[in-house]
Amino acid sequence: MTILLARPLAARPSGTRPSAARPSAARTSTARTPAARTRTAKALPARPSFTRPSFGWFARLVGVRRALARPPFAARPLVALRWLALAALALAAACGDIPVSPKDSVGRGEVTTTSGVKYTDTFLGSGPAAVVGDEVMFEYTLWLEDGQRIDSTADRGYPVKVILGQAPLKGWNDGLLGIQLQGERRIVIPPALGYGAQGLPGMIPPNATLVFDVHVLRISHPQK
Repeated sequence: MTILLARPLAARPSGTRPSAARPSAARTSTARTPAARTRTAKALPARPSFTRPSFGWFARLVGVRRALARPPFAARPLVALRWLALAALALAAACGDIPVSPKDSVGRGEVTTTSGVKYTDTFLGSGPAAVVGDEVMFEYTLWLEDGQRIDSTADRGYPVKVILGQAPLKGWNDGLLGIQLQGERRIVIPPALGYGAQGLPGMIPPNATLVFDVHVLRISHPQK
């Protein structure tokens, strides 16, 4: 009888596990072909292109800071004078061809003549003053002392012409004396130099003080 003895197994170090069977290279190969890599690249989303950032906001911020760092308007006298000069030129252009200074636009207060006529210049006008013998063309509005409106050249549509010294209403001779072209004046005429005790029936009562608001349109100086 023959007894077959089994081949002794090699000793295995303690604490190790038997390794699993390694699959064949044909099954575990992860190498990709060029076509596979191409398909994978096409499937990935396109990488966005890099855009250079804009620094316009930084420039605007610097400009605002520089503007705030400037001294105030009152601390820059040259700039203030420049703006004042431009404003004066614009005002002169708006006023027209006739230059108007502050003394031309402000009255001098009430003046009382030796005859008793009173007048107040509300606008002095310009040019030579009217003297005796000059022809003055003017518009007027007539009032009574109580504020009642009596008459006006605007109602008739044409102005009045008088020669100083020969005016039909005696109060005009003194009331218009010294007035200038485009001048405006309020003239207060006492009854003795107006329509007197008889008045003007249906229009002006007796012994009425007359108040004229006049505006001179033209002054003609006679040839001497």
